Amino acid sequence: MFVNWKNPSRTLANVTGGGLTWTIDRQAQDARNFHGAIASATAPTGLAAGTVITANFSAPVTKGLIAAASFTGIASASPLDASGSNVQAGVAAWTASVTTTNANDLVLGWSGINAQATSTATAPNVEIHDVRNSAYSESATSAYRIESTAGVKAVNGTWSQPSGATANITVVAAYRAG
Repeated sequence: MFVNWKNPSRTLANVTGGGLTWTIDRQAQDARNFHGAIASATAPTGLAAGTVITANFSAPVTKGLIAAASFTGIASASPLDASGSNVQAGVAAWTASVTTTNANDLVLGWSGINAQATSTATAPNVEIHDVRNSAYSESATSAYRIESTAGVKAVNGTWSQPSGATANITVVAAYRAG
């Protein structure tokens, strides 16, 4: 699950839904108080359509973006290999890197920018989501890549309209194959 919100001090406290045990794998804040987070849960039988997943914060937040994706073939025990984040100053090229310790990791990235924009993932990354909310003044994108070797891996792309943007936040998490 991917989440963005804006607040100078509120953090993602937990995620609930689907009867699953969720973990917050990475969260970070940029210089303009926008946050990004990636959370995950093992769902061996999947989730039914219409399942409600809720992001709960340390105190109320008023606006944000949320998206989710599902992948098979991830380790059910200790799936998180590594995580990272990168704060940028509203630039077109978004990126964050992680150093994987296992071959065959699934590497996920979630990036937000304080502008109304769309994103194009840089190969070999594949875009999953491209969302925005004009009332929130934030756009977000998610992308993934599947690795065959361990080492430094970047999830990155390019925003279409970064003019006027002053901050980007990108979080990344790598998951072991199971």
